[in-house]
Amino acid sequence: MVLPMRVPAVMVTQDSDSASTYVSFSEEPDEAVSFLAPVEEGGHGFDELMVDFKGKMTPCNQVVSIVARLIEAGVIQSSKVKVTPRMPTDDTVGLRRTAILHSIIEANYTAYHHLNENVVEEVIHPVGSDVRSLVRVEANFNIIKNYVLESSLKPVEVKDLQFIPSLDNFNLLVNAADTISSYVNARATMLPQESEKVRVYLARENISAKFGMLPSALALRLALSKLNDAAKSLSVPVYPILECGPLPLRGNLNHESKDSFLRMYGGVTTVAVPPSLIYDSGKKASDLVKSLKDELQGKSPPELSGEEEAQIRELIVFFACEYARTVSKAADVLMRLASLVPERREASISEHLNVNIKELEPLNVRGISMELESFTIPSPVKYTALMYSFGAPPELVGVGRALSLLEKKRKGLFEGLFDLYPSLEDDISSAWRYLCLEAARKVFPESFISDLAEDIRLIKEFLSPKENYSAPHRALSMMISEYAALKSVPEKNLRDIEVKEFIRNEKLEDSVKQLILQAGRIRGALG
Repeated sequence: MVLPMRVPAVMVTQDSDSASTYVSFSEEPDEAVSFLAPVEEGGHGFDELMVDFKGKMTPCNQVVSIVARLIEAGVIQSSKVKVTPRMPTDDTVGLRRTAILHSIIEANYTAYHHLNENVVEEVIHPVGSDVRSLVRVEANFNIIKNYVLESSLKPVEVKDLQFIPSLDNFNLLVNAADTISSYVNARATMLPQESEKVRVYLARENISAKFGMLPSALALRLALSKLNDAAKSLSVPVYPILECGPLPLRGNLNHESKDSFLRMYGGVTTVAVPPSLIYDSGKKASDLVKSLKDELQGKSPPELSGEEEAQIRELIVFFACEYARTVSKAADVLMRLASLVPERREASISEHLNVNIKELEPLNVRGISMELESFTIPSPVKYTALMYSFGAPPELVGVGRALSLLEKKRKGLFEGLFDLYPSLEDDISSAWRYLCLEAARKVFPESFISDLAEDIRLIKEFLSPKENYSAPHRALSMMISEYAALKSVPEKNLRDIEVKEFIRNEKLEDSVKQLILQAGRIRGALG
């Protein structure tokens, strides 16, 4: 299948998941050159760069700085690369978003004199609760853009910016067709130009951390199927962008699992990959980028029947509830230890995640108890880094017990799971490599360990994962957990003065942080 128009295949983000490299704002323009420059010129050959204003407090003028550096290095002139900002969430002060827009306008104004076209054509923006409000913001962006350009000393005409709706919760993902159809129809009535194409950002980071690998993967497969249906009914090409990363919780996209990933996520047009793929993989990222450019686009999306869609909805709730109930037992410990994970980007926004099982209610699944008080966990990168560092890969949590319940009570649903999630065994085996129950026992409460141990026993029974454990990672987990076991105890509960002094030792804590980074380098990403 050939795409009707050229769309970037591999976007690189500014995520904070790299264990090997800390990047400041002043270093990001040179980093952009390294990411986007062609391989033959010493770069990595990515098609597109996300400038992230959502995950960190990026300076509002950063788009200008990055585009200016790309022009200076000749990257924009020699390569068809794009720069795509991701806007802050809806509750951000409007003045910051306006300042970011001015940076986009200035960057395009500068680039126009070199290319006669935009470098920034699209902006990733959260959908929020109402697509008409999203289109209204898009219209206002372009009104401001036109005013600024018409008022400049050398007026130029550049194309209007188009939004890329970001679907970042279960309700939006499983109802992706309705959301995007409403968006396209709203644009047709509210904007002067109809949509030639729609790119859609499928955000997985938060929902994976909150509800687990399996529910997020199934929701994304359902979204890909529904977006394909929407494209046919709208007669408008719809190009999904899949947020992913090297660890199974974020898609298991790496050199070893690439083929499994491509089988799992047919229908994806662009993958949004984090910097850990370059900094932490230990292999040439440019080889994987080239392979994805050659193989990603044109694959058929999942074709799901009405019965299979209903099965996916039920499986999402089934596995998410088991996962959330167990993680809730470790949440307090994880929150107390979140500061052990070093920041890897300047001014990262390490927002805690509120996990509320009621978010699954729009899936309209009956017969599964959703009685669980909401709780809080660290930001996705910190949460994942801690779980792995303590020997408890989050991909394993809840899976064994959910499989056992399905096999006993819902045999048909159990058997259908492996067709709906074809890379399940590969993803579990990838996470299994970093399991260390002995380390986890030192840190987590017995209620959590009891659930995890049962999951491990049942996963062995149903999936037979490869037991090729990483000995270096296990050794690091044991060392990290010894310190974390004491650090996790509130200081007021510690009676031994020597232990208190031990925990307060900043040099020792810094050493443990370095061990956490080293463990991240072994597995290819911090979180």
